[in-house]
Parts: sequence; C-alpha cells; structure tokens
Amino acid sequence: MDHKIGQLRQPEASAENRLWLDHMVTTLQQRVSATGIDRDVRYVVENNIQKNPERFTLALETETGRDKLGLKLHFIKEGSDYNFPGYEATLFHHTFIAHRQINGIDTRNLDNRMKQADWHYGIAESDEKVIKGYKNAEAIKADLRQLAQDGQGKIVAAQLWNNHVPANTVTKPDFY
Repeated sequence: MDHKIGQLRQPEASAENRLWLDHMVTTLQQRVSATGIDRDVRYVVENNIQKNPERFTLALETETGRDKLGLKLHFIKEGSDYNFPGYEATLFHHTFIAHRQINGIDTRNLDNRMKQADWHYGIAESDEKVIKGYKNAEAIKADLRQLAQDGQGKIVAAQLWNNHVPANTVTKPDFY
C-alpha cells in the first residue's frame, strides 16, 4: 500500500512553508483516517515533520474491550512529498490467567500490580511521577524475569505483559 501524498513543492519562504506544512499535515491525516484509524494525529505528524523531516514512525495504540491493538505508521519523504507506505499492526488478545505461585512469584499479586501501574510514566507531568513510574515498571519487569525462569512462568509472563502493558510504551523485558 503506497500512497503518494500531496502535489505542492516544498517552498523556501516562511509563509509558503507554513502553507506547505499545513497541507502535508492535513493530507497525512486523511491518509491515516482512510486506513480506518480514527485518531487525530495532526499535531504529532506536524512535530515529526519538523523534527525528522526525512522519515518518521508514529506509534499508536487502541483498545477494544480487553484486546489491544498496537500500530506503527511509517512515513517517508520523497522529494517534497511524503509517502505513507504502510503500517504494522499487532493485536493482543486478553488472556485469562489461572493464578498460582510460580518460581516464588504470586501471579495474582503481579497481575494486580500490572493493572494499577502507570505505563505512560514517561510522559508524566512531574519528575517525581516519572521516577515513581519507572521504578514501579522496573520492579514489575524484574518479577516477570523471575517468573519466566520457569517454563510455564515464561508463558504466564508473556500473557501478563500482553494483557496489561500498552503497546509502544515500555520496552519488553528480556524474558522472551
């Protein structure tokens, strides 16, 4: 799926540049909407065009019921136009977990901690919340690694991760 975007040349002057940027942002938003993604990405697209003008990827997530869908939308500049060659989508179905003790980890307790965790701590409004969220996530990841040292625990760790951690927020621990 390769969409050629826009026909305007990228201008030199500031007013013309603003018009070009507005056109690109609007056009890319229309292309994203045409894929069925109902998200306003104009602000993020504009920032990415200004910061990474050659290519950028937008990471989005959405939830339907208890399932999660993670999306990565790719944009590449060719000349003064942008292509939207496609996206990657990953669907995570919520999985029921029969709780028990595995390798010293109470899976019910870990499940509850993961439900309550602020997985978006990286964009928290204060340094204290960022630090608290980071420490909490690291403690959870340590427990997931310990859980995954057991064969069944590895499966449960992956299920817990997929059930609770929003796509494109926190890097998966190395239990895979």
